[in-house]
Amino acid sequence: MTPPKQHLIKSFIIFSLAIMCTPISLLAQTQPPHGDGILSLYYDARKESLTIQFRDQNGTPIPKALQKIAHLLRSPDNQEHPINIDVVDLVDTIQDHFHEPVIEIISGYRSPAYNHNLKETGHSVANESLHMQGMAIDIHLDTTTEENVRDYALSLHRGGVGWYPQNDFVHIDVGPVRTWGHAESKRKFVGLNNNTGPLEIRSNTNRYFPNDSISFTIEPPENSIKWALERFDRGDWKTTASSKSTIHGNRFTITNAILKPLPLGRYRLKIGNSLSNELYRKEKN
Repeated sequence: MTPPKQHLIKSFIIFSLAIMCTPISLLAQTQPPHGDGILSLYYDARKESLTIQFRDQNGTPIPKALQKIAHLLRSPDNQEHPINIDVVDLVDTIQDHFHEPVIEIISGYRSPAYNHNLKETGHSVANESLHMQGMAIDIHLDTTTEENVRDYALSLHRGGVGWYPQNDFVHIDVGPVRTWGHAESKRKFVGLNNNTGPLEIRSNTNRYFPNDSISFTIEPPENSIKWALERFDRGDWKTTASSKSTIHGNRFTITNAILKPLPLGRYRLKIGNSLSNELYRKEKN
């Protein structure tokens, strides 16, 4: 039976009044968080970076910007594919939430041929990986922990979240909501080491928090060193602190008093032309 016209009008008025009387703050809470439409990315494997506005002031996607993002995130075999706007928005949301200056891309689009090759060579990749559809990105943030990124991404309920602490990255996608992780995997002891100098310089771990000092082992032992602490920024290493120090034995520590004013991020110690492993100073929570 069709309701009387007067009843429909009355129902509409009641619904409209309910919306009008709902506090704006409550309505805002029901909207999923979004970023500012600007991304700053760095693809370490390619030594390429991109800072770009991909949505205009009205929130409309900018096609040329999305093409540039797709080019940066192309498959390692140089095949390109459009990147799903929802996963671009997701990366933007994460970047803005953590106030991360630059998000490092570990993996973007993968061509079917490249994904198959990874599978054949023993890598743990899905046969129907969403990377092949431009719907998944693996990301790393220098200034906050992978656990923080994982937890925030899960709270958004926008797709899959994979946690890879042993490799310092988080997988995010805009497929079905699901999660997986590798908590049983040991975090790697140190980061990358590109040392070519005569000294072996090794930190006691590769992840430090804001109030921590950083300790290094130096072999062979030195009595006096001229050192520089360098911070990574879009492919370049920039000196943030330096001094000459007398040390005893093979242990050298940079104290929190020196570190506290410095920004969080990825660091390494340089003594002459010898380099330590890479390490991170991150927010814990």
